[in-house]
Amino acid sequence: MSELNLTHSNGNKVKLTTPDTLAANRTLKLPNTVDGNILTSTSGSPLRVLEEFGSPCDGSSFTTSNGTVTFQNVTGGQNNTFSSYTDVTGSSISYQPPSGTVQVHYYFSYYIGYLDNPNGYGLSHYQNVIDGNVVSKSKHTYRANDYQGMQHIHWIYNIGGSADNSVGRVANWNSAKIMKVQMREYSTSYNITLHANNYMDGGSGTDIVVPTLYIKAIGVPS
Repeated sequence: MSELNLTHSNGNKVKLTTPDTLAANRTLKLPNTVDGNILTSTSGSPLRVLEEFGSPCDGSSFTTSNGTVTFQNVTGGQNNTFSSYTDVTGSSISYQPPSGTVQVHYYFSYYIGYLDNPNGYGLSHYQNVIDGNVVSKSKHTYRANDYQGMQHIHWIYNIGGSADNSVGRVANWNSAKIMKVQMREYSTSYNITLHANNYMDGGSGTDIVVPTLYIKAIGVPS
């Protein structure tokens, strides 16, 4: 068994040695452009954050482990006047996680306000969708009286085992899948608007509030 001894100025040594068993050749490659520390773990979960990124939904693009992802560009409000489900602007993203990922966290934050009800009532319904499949157990209702403010949707897509659309579990994730949120109205008496204020700075206003989207892939490094 080969080993490398690194001697401290006080005479003590750090020993770098091979594993007790080794079924194939392995390479430990050090970076040549940055300084840093080697992170190690001798116990606990092997799960790590493999990739994470986020942005305001302003059309930004980022290079990930499996290509470029582009956020939608939200430039105006969206009125919820639909009796059937429609995509929430800003919520859609096409993404393929790194190899070894076991779950993808999807975080979407958006602003909500009432539209045309003089009493400020809002009542609408939402659901997560992945790869064209509705996550039925993500379906939820927003209801409020004279409320304007931020809403947050966080869903976790597990990978592996038998696919289960009801919770968004996928058997594998070897190509890009589209994740998004959809909404519909309860009735024409309770319409709401997204991404735009009802009031601002001491008066009425329609300032745009750009939603944000954040993705985190968790798994075992391959």
